[in-house]
Amino acid sequence: MKKSRWTIYCHTHRATDRRYVGLTKMTMMERWNRHAYNAKSSKGGWSPLANAIQKYGKDAFDHEVLKVHDTLEEANAAEERWISHFDSRNPEKGFNLEKVSRRLREGSKARLSESELQDKRWTIYCHIHKETGRRYVGMTSRSWRKRWNDHVCAAQFSKGGRWHFPNAIRKYGKDAFDHEVLEVCYSLEDANAAEIKWISRFDSRNPEKGFNLAKGGTHVPHPIKNPWDRPEFRAARLADLARANAGLTHTQRSSMSKKLWQDPDFRKKVVPVLQSNMKDPEIKDRAVSAMRESFARPESKEKRSRSSKAMWESDEYRIRNAELWKDPDFRDRCETGLLHGASLNREKTHCRHGHEYTPQNTYVNRRGSRECRVCSRKRGRVSARAAYWRNKDVSGYQS
Repeated sequence: MKKSRWTIYCHTHRATDRRYVGLTKMTMMERWNRHAYNAKSSKGGWSPLANAIQKYGKDAFDHEVLKVHDTLEEANAAEERWISHFDSRNPEKGFNLEKVSRRLREGSKARLSESELQDKRWTIYCHIHKETGRRYVGMTSRSWRKRWNDHVCAAQFSKGGRWHFPNAIRKYGKDAFDHEVLEVCYSLEDANAAEIKWISRFDSRNPEKGFNLAKGGTHVPHPIKNPWDRPEFRAARLADLARANAGLTHTQRSSMSKKLWQDPDFRKKVVPVLQSNMKDPEIKDRAVSAMRESFARPESKEKRSRSSKAMWESDEYRIRNAELWKDPDFRDRCETGLLHGASLNREKTHCRHGHEYTPQNTYVNRRGSRECRVCSRKRGRVSARAAYWRNKDVSGYQS
Protein backbone atom coordinates (compact mmCIF):
# COMPACT_ATOMS: atom_id res chain seq x y z
CA MET A 1 0.00 0.00 0.00
CA LYS A 2 1.26 3.44 -0.92
CA LYS A 3 2.44 5.43 2.09
CA SER A 4 1.03 8.92 2.69
CA ARG A 5 3.48 11.80 2.26
CA TRP A 6 2.86 15.27 3.64
CA THR A 7 4.03 18.32 1.71
CA ILE A 8 4.82 21.72 3.21
CA TYR A 9 4.25 24.29 0.47
CA CYS A 10 4.46 28.06 0.06
CA HIS A 11 2.50 30.42 -2.23
CA THR A 12 4.23 33.81 -2.67
CA HIS A 13 2.67 36.97 -4.09
CA ARG A 14 5.27 38.35 -6.51
CA ALA A 15 4.57 42.06 -6.11
CA THR A 16 4.54 42.20 -2.29
CA ASP A 17 6.48 39.00 -1.41
CA ARG A 18 3.72 38.05 1.05
CA ARG A 19 3.57 34.31 1.69
CA TYR A 20 1.12 31.59 2.60
CA VAL A 21 2.49 28.38 4.14
CA GLY A 22 0.34 25.28 4.16
CA LEU A 23 0.29 21.52 4.59
CA THR A 24 -1.30 18.98 2.23
CA LYS A 25 -1.45 15.30 1.40
CA MET A 26 -2.13 16.15 -2.27
CA THR A 27 0.39 17.61 -4.67
CA MET A 28 1.21 21.30 -4.25
CA MET A 29 -0.53 22.34 -7.48
CA GLU A 30 -3.65 20.30 -6.69
CA ARG A 31 -3.88 22.13 -3.39
CA TRP A 32 -3.30 25.48 -5.16
CA ASN A 33 -6.10 24.74 -7.60
CA ARG A 34 -8.34 24.05 -4.60
CA HIS A 35 -7.38 27.43 -3.08
CA ALA A 36 -8.13 29.17 -6.40
CA TYR A 37 -11.50 27.41 -6.72
CA ASN A 38 -12.50 28.33 -3.16
CA ALA A 39 -11.51 31.95 -3.78
CA LYS A 40 -13.61 32.04 -6.96
CA SER A 41 -16.63 30.49 -5.22
CA SER A 42 -16.51 32.69 -2.11
CA LYS A 43 -17.77 36.29 -2.01
CA GLY A 44 -15.44 37.71 0.57
CA GLY A 45 -14.75 36.06 3.90
CA TRP A 46 -12.27 35.56 6.67
CA SER A 47 -9.49 33.95 4.54
CA PRO A 48 -6.79 36.51 3.57
CA LEU A 49 -5.39 34.15 0.92
CA ALA A 50 -8.78 33.77 -0.80
CA ASN A 51 -9.28 37.53 -0.71
CA ALA A 52 -5.79 38.06 -2.21
CA ILE A 53 -6.46 35.57 -5.03
CA GLN A 54 -9.70 37.39 -5.81
CA LYS A 55 -7.93 40.75 -5.79
CA TYR A 56 -4.72 39.94 -7.71
CA GLY A 57 -5.66 36.82 -9.69
CA LYS A 58 -4.22 33.31 -9.41
CA ASP A 59 -1.42 34.06 -11.93
CA ALA A 60 0.10 36.67 -9.57
CA PHE A 61 1.60 33.99 -7.27
CA ASP A 62 4.70 31.80 -7.32
CA HIS A 63 4.72 28.32 -5.74
CA GLU A 64 7.39 26.38 -3.88
CA VAL A 65 7.66 23.06 -2.05
CA LEU A 66 9.48 23.62 1.25
CA LYS A 67 9.65 20.10 2.68
CA VAL A 68 8.12 16.61 2.37
CA HIS A 69 7.50 14.43 5.44
CA ASP A 70 6.39 10.85 5.97
CA THR A 71 4.37 11.41 9.18
CA LEU A 72 1.73 13.93 10.11
CA GLU A 73 3.43 14.79 13.41
CA GLU A 74 6.65 15.80 11.64
CA ALA A 75 4.68 17.75 9.02
CA ASN A 76 2.70 19.69 11.65
CA ALA A 77 5.87 20.63 13.51
CA ALA A 78 7.59 21.66 10.25
CA GLU A 79 4.62 23.78 9.16
CA GLU A 80 4.72 25.67 12.45
CA ARG A 81 8.46 26.29 12.02
CA TRP A 82 8.07 27.61 8.44
CA ILE A 83 5.18 29.91 9.41
CA SER A 84 7.32 31.29 12.22
CA HIS A 85 10.37 31.55 9.90
CA PHE A 86 8.54 33.68 7.30
CA ASP A 87 6.45 35.50 9.94
CA SER A 88 3.52 34.87 7.58
CA ARG A 89 0.92 35.55 10.27
CA ASN A 90 1.95 39.21 10.06
CA PRO A 91 -0.46 40.77 7.51
CA GLU A 92 2.41 42.81 6.06
CA LYS A 93 4.43 39.65 5.34
CA GLY A 94 1.92 36.85 4.75
CA PHE A 95 -1.59 35.47 4.57
CA ASN A 96 -1.59 32.88 7.37
CA LEU A 97 -4.01 33.27 10.28
CA GLU A 98 -2.92 30.36 12.45
CA LYS A 99 0.44 29.14 13.65
CA VAL A 100 -0.35 25.51 12.72
CA SER A 101 -3.00 23.64 10.69
CA ARG A 102 -6.13 22.79 12.64
CA ARG A 103 -7.49 20.18 10.23
CA LEU A 104 -8.55 17.14 12.23
CA ARG A 105 -7.11 14.54 9.86
CA GLU A 106 -5.91 11.07 10.80
CA GLY A 107 -3.91 11.44 14.01
CA SER A 108 -3.99 15.24 14.24
CA LYS A 109 -7.09 15.26 16.47
CA ALA A 110 -5.00 13.88 19.31
CA ARG A 111 -2.72 16.92 19.11
CA LEU A 112 -5.50 19.26 20.18
CA SER A 113 -6.66 19.34 23.75
CA GLU A 114 -10.32 18.75 24.61
CA SER A 115 -10.78 22.38 25.63
CA GLU A 116 -9.36 23.59 22.29
CA LEU A 117 -11.80 21.42 20.38
CA GLN A 118 -14.79 22.70 22.38
CA ASP A 119 -13.91 26.39 22.49
CA LYS A 120 -15.22 28.96 20.06
CA ARG A 121 -13.13 30.52 17.36
CA TRP A 122 -12.53 34.23 17.96
CA THR A 123 -11.67 36.46 15.01
CA ILE A 124 -9.57 39.63 15.30
CA TYR A 125 -10.67 41.85 12.41
CA CYS A 126 -9.74 45.26 11.05
CA HIS A 127 -11.87 47.77 9.10
CA ILE A 128 -9.76 50.27 7.11
CA HIS A 129 -10.93 53.60 5.69
CA LYS A 130 -9.65 53.53 2.11
CA GLU A 131 -8.91 57.26 1.77
CA THR A 132 -7.18 57.98 5.08
CA GLY A 133 -5.92 54.53 6.09
CA ARG A 134 -7.44 54.89 9.57
CA ARG A 135 -8.26 51.56 11.20
CA TYR A 136 -10.72 50.03 13.62
CA VAL A 137 -9.63 46.77 15.30
CA GLY A 138 -12.16 44.52 16.99
CA MET A 139 -12.89 40.92 17.89
CA THR A 140 -15.92 38.68 17.46
CA SER A 141 -16.96 35.06 17.88
CA ARG A 142 -19.01 35.31 14.66
CA SER A 143 -17.81 36.09 11.16
CA TRP A 144 -16.26 39.51 10.58
CA ARG A 145 -18.95 40.29 7.98
CA LYS A 146 -21.79 39.79 10.49
CA ARG A 147 -19.95 42.04 12.95
CA TRP A 148 -19.46 44.65 10.22
CA ASN A 149 -23.20 44.59 9.51
CA ASP A 150 -23.80 45.23 13.22
CA HIS A 151 -21.50 48.27 13.05
CA VAL A 152 -23.35 49.60 9.99
CA CYS A 153 -26.74 49.10 11.65
CA ALA A 154 -25.58 50.83 14.83
CA ALA A 155 -24.23 53.73 12.79
CA GLN A 156 -27.55 54.17 10.99
CA PHE A 157 -29.63 54.28 14.16
CA SER A 158 -27.27 56.27 16.39
CA LYS A 159 -27.62 60.06 16.41
CA GLY A 160 -24.04 61.21 16.82
CA GLY A 161 -21.90 60.94 19.94
CA ARG A 162 -18.39 60.25 21.07
CA TRP A 163 -18.05 56.96 19.15
CA HIS A 164 -15.63 57.68 16.29
CA PHE A 165 -16.31 54.57 14.23
CA PRO A 166 -20.13 54.87 13.81
CA ASN A 167 -19.67 58.57 13.05
CA ALA A 168 -17.14 57.68 10.33
CA ILE A 169 -19.48 55.09 8.76
CA ARG A 170 -22.29 57.65 8.63
CA LYS A 171 -19.98 60.31 7.20
CA TYR A 172 -18.17 58.28 4.52
CA GLY A 173 -20.63 55.40 3.89
CA LYS A 174 -20.15 51.68 4.36
CA ASP A 175 -18.53 51.24 0.92
CA ALA A 176 -15.63 53.51 1.90
CA PHE A 177 -14.00 50.78 4.03
CA ASP A 178 -11.85 47.72 3.34
CA HIS A 179 -11.88 44.70 5.64
CA GLU A 180 -9.16 42.36 6.84
CA VAL A 181 -8.89 39.41 9.20
CA LEU A 182 -5.79 39.77 11.37
CA GLU A 183 -5.83 36.65 13.51
CA VAL A 184 -7.99 33.74 14.63
CA CYS A 185 -7.82 32.54 18.25
CA TYR A 186 -9.33 29.51 19.95
CA SER A 187 -9.77 30.88 23.47
CA LEU A 188 -11.13 34.13 24.84
CA GLU A 189 -7.92 34.81 26.77
CA ASP A 190 -5.79 34.56 23.62
CA ALA A 191 -8.26 36.69 21.70
CA ASN A 192 -8.22 39.45 24.33
CA ALA A 193 -4.43 39.48 24.29
CA ALA A 194 -4.35 39.54 20.48
CA GLU A 195 -6.80 42.45 20.32
CA ILE A 196 -4.61 44.49 22.67
CA LYS A 197 -1.56 43.60 20.55
CA TRP A 198 -3.11 44.66 17.23
CA ILE A 199 -4.60 47.89 18.58
CA SER A 200 -1.17 48.77 19.94
CA ARG A 201 0.61 47.78 16.69
CA PHE A 202 -1.61 50.00 14.50
CA ASP A 203 -1.84 52.74 17.16
CA SER A 204 -5.54 52.84 16.29
CA ARG A 205 -6.45 54.76 19.47
CA ASN A 206 -4.66 57.73 17.93
CA PRO A 207 -7.46 59.71 16.16
CA GLU A 208 -5.12 60.39 13.24
CA LYS A 209 -4.53 56.66 12.70
CA GLY A 210 -7.67 54.88 13.85
CA PHE A 211 -11.12 54.84 15.41
CA ASN A 212 -10.59 52.75 18.56
CA LEU A 213 -11.33 54.38 21.92
CA ALA A 214 -10.31 51.56 24.30
CA LYS A 215 -7.17 49.47 24.43
CA GLY A 216 -9.24 46.27 23.99
CA GLY A 217 -8.93 42.94 25.75
CA THR A 218 -11.95 43.39 28.02
CA HIS A 219 -14.42 41.00 26.39
CA VAL A 220 -16.28 38.54 28.61
CA PRO A 221 -18.56 35.64 27.51
CA HIS A 222 -22.22 36.56 27.17
CA PRO A 223 -24.44 34.24 29.27
CA ILE A 224 -27.37 34.52 26.82
CA LYS A 225 -26.76 35.07 23.12
CA ASN A 226 -30.29 36.05 22.11
CA PRO A 227 -31.54 39.01 24.20
CA TRP A 228 -35.15 37.97 23.49
CA ASP A 229 -34.53 34.93 25.70
CA ARG A 230 -34.21 37.27 28.69
CA PRO A 231 -37.69 37.83 30.25
CA GLU A 232 -36.96 41.45 31.24
CA PHE A 233 -35.75 42.33 27.73
CA ARG A 234 -38.77 40.68 26.09
CA ALA A 235 -41.23 42.44 28.43
CA ALA A 236 -39.60 45.85 27.84
CA ARG A 237 -39.55 45.45 24.04
CA LEU A 238 -43.16 44.26 23.86
CA ALA A 239 -44.20 47.25 25.99
CA ASP A 240 -42.31 49.55 23.60
CA LEU A 241 -44.09 48.00 20.60
CA ALA A 242 -47.47 48.37 22.29
CA ARG A 243 -46.78 52.06 23.01
CA ALA A 244 -45.57 52.66 19.45
CA ASN A 245 -48.74 51.14 17.96
CA ALA A 246 -51.16 52.61 20.50
CA GLY A 247 -51.93 55.75 18.49
CA LEU A 248 -52.18 54.03 15.09
CA THR A 249 -55.33 52.74 13.46
CA HIS A 250 -55.50 49.38 11.74
CA THR A 251 -55.44 51.14 8.35
CA GLN A 252 -52.27 53.05 9.26
CA ARG A 253 -50.51 49.92 10.50
CA SER A 254 -51.58 48.06 7.35
CA SER A 255 -50.27 50.88 5.15
CA MET A 256 -46.93 50.89 6.96
CA SER A 257 -46.63 47.10 6.62
CA LYS A 258 -47.45 47.18 2.88
CA LYS A 259 -44.87 49.91 2.31
CA LEU A 260 -42.26 47.89 4.17
CA TRP A 261 -42.96 44.72 2.16
CA GLN A 262 -42.62 46.66 -1.10
CA ASP A 263 -38.94 47.27 -0.27
CA PRO A 264 -36.89 44.64 -2.22
CA ASP A 265 -34.07 44.68 0.34
CA PHE A 266 -36.51 43.96 3.19
CA ARG A 267 -38.12 41.10 1.26
CA LYS A 268 -34.70 39.69 0.36
CA LYS A 269 -33.77 39.55 4.06
CA VAL A 270 -37.07 38.38 5.56
CA VAL A 271 -38.53 35.94 3.03
CA PRO A 272 -35.66 33.36 3.19
CA VAL A 273 -35.86 33.39 7.01
CA LEU A 274 -39.62 32.81 6.97
CA GLN A 275 -39.29 30.05 4.39
CA SER A 276 -36.58 28.27 6.37
CA ASN A 277 -38.65 28.59 9.57
CA MET A 278 -41.72 27.05 7.92
CA LYS A 279 -39.61 24.04 6.90
CA ASP A 280 -39.15 23.26 10.60
CA PRO A 281 -42.02 20.86 11.51
CA GLU A 282 -42.23 22.18 15.08
CA ILE A 283 -42.55 25.82 14.00
CA LYS A 284 -45.01 24.93 11.24
CA ASP A 285 -47.25 22.91 13.59
CA ARG A 286 -47.19 25.70 16.15
CA ALA A 287 -48.18 28.30 13.54
CA VAL A 288 -50.99 26.12 12.13
CA SER A 289 -52.33 25.37 15.63
CA ALA A 290 -52.34 29.06 16.53
CA MET A 291 -54.18 29.91 13.30
CA ARG A 292 -56.80 27.22 13.89
CA GLU A 293 -57.38 28.37 17.46
CA SER A 294 -57.77 31.94 16.23
CA PHE A 295 -60.33 30.95 13.58
CA ALA A 296 -62.27 28.85 16.10
CA ARG A 297 -62.80 31.68 18.61
CA PRO A 298 -66.25 33.34 18.25
CA GLU A 299 -64.85 36.81 18.91
CA SER A 300 -62.25 36.29 16.17
CA LYS A 301 -64.95 35.22 13.68
CA GLU A 302 -67.08 38.23 14.59
CA LYS A 303 -64.11 40.57 14.21
CA ARG A 304 -63.26 39.18 10.76
CA SER A 305 -66.91 39.47 9.73
CA ARG A 306 -67.13 43.12 10.82
CA SER A 307 -63.87 43.93 9.09
CA SER A 308 -65.02 42.30 5.84
CA LYS A 309 -68.39 44.07 5.88
CA ALA A 310 -66.77 47.44 6.61
CA MET A 311 -64.29 46.87 3.82
CA TRP A 312 -66.96 46.10 1.23
CA GLU A 313 -69.09 49.04 2.36
CA SER A 314 -66.25 51.34 1.36
CA ASP A 315 -66.79 52.84 -2.11
CA GLU A 316 -63.04 53.28 -2.49
CA TYR A 317 -62.38 49.57 -1.90
CA ARG A 318 -65.12 48.45 -4.32
CA ILE A 319 -63.84 50.78 -7.03
CA ARG A 320 -60.24 49.67 -6.51
CA ASN A 321 -61.27 46.01 -6.58
CA ALA A 322 -63.25 46.51 -9.80
CA GLU A 323 -60.29 48.26 -11.43
CA LEU A 324 -58.01 45.46 -10.31
CA TRP A 325 -60.07 42.85 -12.10
CA LYS A 326 -59.69 44.81 -15.34
CA ASP A 327 -55.96 44.08 -15.27
CA PRO A 328 -55.30 41.06 -17.55
CA ASP A 329 -52.20 40.00 -15.58
CA PHE A 330 -54.17 39.94 -12.32
CA ARG A 331 -56.97 37.91 -13.91
CA ASP A 332 -54.45 35.45 -15.34
CA ARG A 333 -52.80 34.99 -11.93
CA CYS A 334 -56.18 34.39 -10.26
CA GLU A 335 -57.26 31.92 -12.94
CA THR A 336 -53.94 30.10 -12.66
CA GLY A 337 -54.39 29.85 -8.89
CA LEU A 338 -57.94 28.54 -9.24
CA LEU A 339 -56.91 25.99 -11.85
CA HIS A 340 -54.03 24.88 -9.65
CA GLY A 341 -56.39 24.44 -6.71
CA ALA A 342 -58.84 22.53 -8.90
CA SER A 343 -56.07 20.25 -10.14
CA LEU A 344 -55.06 19.51 -6.56
CA ASN A 345 -58.66 18.66 -5.67
CA ARG A 346 -58.94 16.36 -8.69
CA GLU A 347 -55.95 14.40 -7.43
CA LYS A 348 -57.64 13.70 -4.07
CA THR A 349 -58.88 10.13 -3.64
CA HIS A 350 -60.63 10.60 -0.27
CA CYS A 351 -62.78 13.31 1.31
CA ARG A 352 -61.53 15.19 4.33
CA HIS A 353 -63.25 12.66 6.64
CA GLY A 354 -61.46 9.72 5.02
CA HIS A 355 -64.25 8.33 2.79
CA GLU A 356 -63.02 7.09 -0.57
CA TYR A 357 -64.25 8.77 -3.76
CA THR A 358 -65.73 5.69 -5.46
CA PRO A 359 -68.39 5.90 -8.22
CA GLN A 360 -71.01 4.64 -5.76
CA ASN A 361 -70.00 7.15 -3.05
CA THR A 362 -69.56 10.24 -5.26
CA TYR A 363 -71.88 12.70 -6.95
CA VAL A 364 -71.44 16.14 -8.55
CA ASN A 365 -73.18 19.08 -6.87
CA ARG A 366 -74.68 22.16 -8.53
CA ARG A 367 -71.30 23.96 -8.38
CA GLY A 368 -69.66 21.19 -10.36
CA SER A 369 -67.65 19.83 -7.43
CA ARG A 370 -67.43 16.28 -6.18
CA GLU A 371 -69.34 15.44 -3.00
CA CYS A 372 -69.07 12.45 -0.68
CA ARG A 373 -72.49 10.73 -0.31
CA VAL A 374 -71.73 9.48 3.22
CA CYS A 375 -70.84 12.97 4.45
CA SER A 376 -73.83 14.48 2.59
CA ARG A 377 -76.29 12.06 4.23
CA LYS A 378 -74.76 12.78 7.62
CA ARG A 379 -75.10 16.56 7.14
CA GLY A 380 -78.70 16.02 6.04
CA ARG A 381 -79.56 14.04 9.20
CA VAL A 382 -77.97 16.70 11.40
CA SER A 383 -79.86 19.49 9.62
CA ALA A 384 -83.17 17.58 9.83
CA ARG A 385 -82.72 16.91 13.53
CA ALA A 386 -81.93 20.58 14.19
CA ALA A 387 -84.98 21.70 12.18
CA TYR A 388 -87.20 19.25 14.06
CA TRP A 389 -86.23 20.63 17.47
CA ARG A 390 -86.50 24.21 16.25
CA ASN A 391 -90.08 23.70 15.07
CA LYS A 392 -91.27 21.43 17.90
CA ASP A 393 -93.49 23.06 20.52
CA VAL A 394 -91.85 22.32 23.85
CA SER A 395 -94.02 24.66 25.90
CA GLY A 396 -95.91 21.69 27.44
CA TYR A 397 -92.75 20.06 28.73
CA GLN A 398 -91.74 20.65 32.31
CA SER A 399 -88.13 20.92 33.34
